[in-house]
Amino acid sequence: MGTARNFSVKTGLDIDDGDLTLTDGDILLTAGFLQSTPASGNPLKINGSTISTLSGNHAINITPHGTGSVVISKSTLTTTDINAGTIDGATIGATSAAAGTFSTMTATTSVLGTLGGNVDHNNYNSTNVDINSGAIDGAPIGANSASTGAFTTLSATGAVTVGIDDTGHDVKFFGATTGKSMLWDESADQLKIVGTAGSVALDIDTGNFTVGAYGLTSAGAATIASMAGNWTNAGRTVADAGILTTVDINGGTIDAADITVGSSKTLDVSAGTLTLANDQISGDAITGGTIGVTTITALTTAGITATANLDIGAYTITGTRFISDIATGTAPLAVTSTTEVANLNVAKLSGADWDAPLAIGGTTAAAGTFSTLTATSLETTSWGKINGSAIESTTNFQVNASARSGGASGGTTIYAEARLYSDIANDDMAGGYNNYTGMANSLILENAENVVDSGQGIIYTVGTGADTGSTYAAGRMSSTDNRYTIGYFADNWDEIGYSNSANNGQDTENPLLLANSLLHIGADGDLTLHKSGGTLSFTSNTDKITSFVGSSSASASAAYVLPTAVPAGGSKILQSTTSGVMSWVAAGSGETNQNAWGVITVPAGTTTQTAAVDADSIAFTVADGIKITGGTDTIEFALNVDGAGASPIASGDLIAFADVSHASNRTQKESIDDIATLFAGTGLTAASAVISVDAAQTAATSSMTSSTSRTITTPLLSVESGTSSKPVIQIKNTHDGTTGAELKFVSNDASAGADGDDIGTISFYADDSGGNQTAFASILAEVSESLNTDEAGKLSFFIAESDGTNTAQTAALILEGEHATDGQVDVTIGAGVASTTTIVGDLVVNGSTTTISTAQLTVEDDLITVSKGNDTIANANGSGLEIDATLATNIAWKYNHATTAWQSNIDIDTSGTGNTYKINGTEVLNATTLGSAVVSSSLTSTGALNGGSITSDFGTIDTGLSTITTTGLISGGSLDIDHVLIDGTTIGHTDDTDLITLANGLVTVAGEISVTTLDIGGTNVTSTAAELNLVDGITAGTVAASKAVIVDSSKDITGFNDLTAAGAVKGATLSVDAVAILDTARGAASTITGATNLFSIAKATYKAAKLIYHIKKDDNNRTDAGEILVTHDGTNAFLTHYGQVSTDTAVVGTWDCTVNGANIEVRFTPTVNGAHTYGITATQMVV
Repeated sequence: MGTARNFSVKTGLDIDDGDLTLTDGDILLTAGFLQSTPASGNPLKINGSTISTLSGNHAINITPHGTGSVVISKSTLTTTDINAGTIDGATIGATSAAAGTFSTMTATTSVLGTLGGNVDHNNYNSTNVDINSGAIDGAPIGANSASTGAFTTLSATGAVTVGIDDTGHDVKFFGATTGKSMLWDESADQLKIVGTAGSVALDIDTGNFTVGAYGLTSAGAATIASMAGNWTNAGRTVADAGILTTVDINGGTIDAADITVGSSKTLDVSAGTLTLANDQISGDAITGGTIGVTTITALTTAGITATANLDIGAYTITGTRFISDIATGTAPLAVTSTTEVANLNVAKLSGADWDAPLAIGGTTAAAGTFSTLTATSLETTSWGKINGSAIESTTNFQVNASARSGGASGGTTIYAEARLYSDIANDDMAGGYNNYTGMANSLILENAENVVDSGQGIIYTVGTGADTGSTYAAGRMSSTDNRYTIGYFADNWDEIGYSNSANNGQDTENPLLLANSLLHIGADGDLTLHKSGGTLSFTSNTDKITSFVGSSSASASAAYVLPTAVPAGGSKILQSTTSGVMSWVAAGSGETNQNAWGVITVPAGTTTQTAAVDADSIAFTVADGIKITGGTDTIEFALNVDGAGASPIASGDLIAFADVSHASNRTQKESIDDIATLFAGTGLTAASAVISVDAAQTAATSSMTSSTSRTITTPLLSVESGTSSKPVIQIKNTHDGTTGAELKFVSNDASAGADGDDIGTISFYADDSGGNQTAFASILAEVSESLNTDEAGKLSFFIAESDGTNTAQTAALILEGEHATDGQVDVTIGAGVASTTTIVGDLVVNGSTTTISTAQLTVEDDLITVSKGNDTIANANGSGLEIDATLATNIAWKYNHATTAWQSNIDIDTSGTGNTYKINGTEVLNATTLGSAVVSSSLTSTGALNGGSITSDFGTIDTGLSTITTTGLISGGSLDIDHVLIDGTTIGHTDDTDLITLANGLVTVAGEISVTTLDIGGTNVTSTAAELNLVDGITAGTVAASKAVIVDSSKDITGFNDLTAAGAVKGATLSVDAVAILDTARGAASTITGATNLFSIAKATYKAAKLIYHIKKDDNNRTDAGEILVTHDGTNAFLTHYGQVSTDTAVVGTWDCTVNGANIEVRFTPTVNGAHTYGITATQMVV
């Protein structure tokens, strides 16, 4: 027997019907509670040390079997209601329950005397109770209490009630004299006092009292005045009782007359209750006493006048108005609650109207906390601060920053923002929504007095502490009339402040002062970069800076007036008059590239002078060259003009050059005009610095001869002409030899060549119809393969082509050398599948294979010649036409010299039924008939008759003993061969002519077939007739009794009853009545980490499943086995795990389930991740 293990349940164990029996062991709840819910509907719950019912007023019954007892040991019953049974062996009272209800209470000894609490006999009879002392209160004694009983003393501290409302009992009190008693007669609803003779002396009934035969006194006195005690007047009315000085009325009714209390007298009902009907209090004052639960309605006239505070306790005073007439100085209303009063509509707050309220502060509360404060306006007589208590000493309004988690410390006040926000719609802008059309926000700094030199600005400052940080300011310049300034000072604003340390003027560090201004704008529109040496810069060409800077050595202020228009032509410079008015003038001699004026002076005696001068900022006018005098040392001078502005050299400009023949002054000058004349040779003319070709040139009239190479370094060499068909560039070689001139493009950069490098391009440009210079064609030479010793080139001819939206060049002819094959060049002609390549002359292809990759080949020539060059017909063998068939034999139409005929390896079929085969124009065969020109003798002389028809006129064919053999069709009437008769579709015997009937695809045998061996398709049928009969009458896929089983087209079978297998019945899944599907899953040495899906259930197919599993941790052989139930509602999955058994005290893992897409995943979470081996068998219930 295996080792017993605990039975574990994942989330709960429900037993719908039946018992849970423990033969041995305990029910141990480590968490939760034990609940029983029987069909009677009285659920019982055991939770820890508490036994309770869950609903209704149900009792808890503990009933022992047979003579057994209920023993409660070591317990104190604090509140116990015992309704039946016997209590013995212990005293009730003391620490036991002080009250209880018993239908029968039996004790072996007297125990009631020891009860320390109350004994409750509610709704039960005590048949033999001796109560000698104590008190009975709070409940009636029985419904049908004992008619007799004796009490030495019966004391009640509260009310004694006999019976219940509408169901009473007689109560009789006896006096000390025989026959004297007082009776409450429940049937008559009367209280009667019986005298000595047994007659009723006093009868009180429905509020009236009746005096019996004895009268009001023992002597039968008839007058009230002579009566010393109480009296009754049975059946009589006292018309006038006179003046009663002291009246004690305990019952009855006063009606038909008013009762008046005299002046200054009191109606005292303090010892009892005055009960009045509705609207029974009149007058205008209640001067004392207490009105309890009675409701007073219709209170009018003067209302209520109180001489003391009116307190109605926890009740509500309701009315239309509440008026206070208290004098000013005392609050008319005091409210203890802090809860908001809804709908409180008051006109004033602290004596001020709501539309003109008092300020918060001043005489009102100086401080307050608001989660939200909403007002139509806000006024403060001192400073204001938002988002914190911090405020600087001179600040009137401060917004403090908030902590942001993005800061380095995560908690510092790192960001503050004040925003003027508006949201103007476009429609509002167009419609002029107010008098400020187009304005969305304004931040206004205002000084009420017209003091134009008062400073006003926005300050930007960083840092705290002396001489720390910096301050920018933007606004009205202080101490200067009507100027807007942007200023700066290297100190924080708290240190600068608005006044100096003596507090009698501004601090000189104020960035709004003129001395600290970086830029200021005057009311006249003047814009001034105030800081000495300041630069006005513009970003040009992404990262290039163009700047203007004032001269640091200027001796006076200057202003220049720009021209009113742009220059009318080129080669213009700006020229200024002495008053600063500038104008465009033609560039004169020595004025080119002169953007500004300046002087570099080399002090006497200095050997080195460096002048870092930007050529855009300074240039030179040198009359006699650059002269350097003084000293005997060598002084070098270099002028960097790399940054100089570009300007065309014009006629009259001068160029400096060195002339060693002038020892005293080597630097000379020459005009551009003279240089042009110097360079002009024969056939060229120089005029105004322009060299031109003489108009009468008919041949080369100038030459440049050089025995060495000459290099022209220029980004563009342009040869231009305004003459038709000119200019012409001619490269001529006059050498008497086989080589000629060369136009050479060289690509020679500093790095190694690479595939795709461009070598050179010849481009052809012209104007399009819009006058735009457009590249219409180009020739590009490239490096196709740069590998050393295996180089290859590529030459592409590009042509402009357009799709109607843009014009681009496309390669129309590409010549590319094969780098891996010597002597091979590839050529690509045309671009685009719809392009056309036209060859005007002949096309000769000498390659081994010519491939034409087109959808259609059209040849206009009348004759296509193949196998050209054969000197004999025999050499043409195999020539013809072949159609490629990649996955089959190629289709061929070839010449076969063996038969000296064309040969096709497939059938020849002419299109259309009217086509025929002809020989030398004569028809020999059509679709059904030999041609009429075929002579008959060729069909009747010799040879086999392999076609045609024998008509009825042919006569009898007699072959004698010869055999008639045919592989074709014998048609006509019937055929009778040795009693075997063939007639149409029937074959039979002359005695039974229709034994076999033939139809398309069907042979019908009217009799029996008797064969020794039946062969079908070359295979003998070895089954017996009985075995073959097993498939007679069956339906594929359906089981029939004593018949063979054949699966249907889906390989399914239905209709089995019992299936017994000596071996295993195997399948991917097993279906039971298409309701339950049995499936399995397994894994060997599977690595499981965390929650892993081990079995999937298609939620659209299955509603519930039961899984039996075992899973083993491979490295320690610990194994769990158990059962799991799974169901789902389409969105959520539910699982219960039960019957789990483990080989160790710790489980291998836990199970859960979840919905994942279309599946319910049953997941396993291992206690320890790693390799596991498992098997799962699942019974899945179909939806």
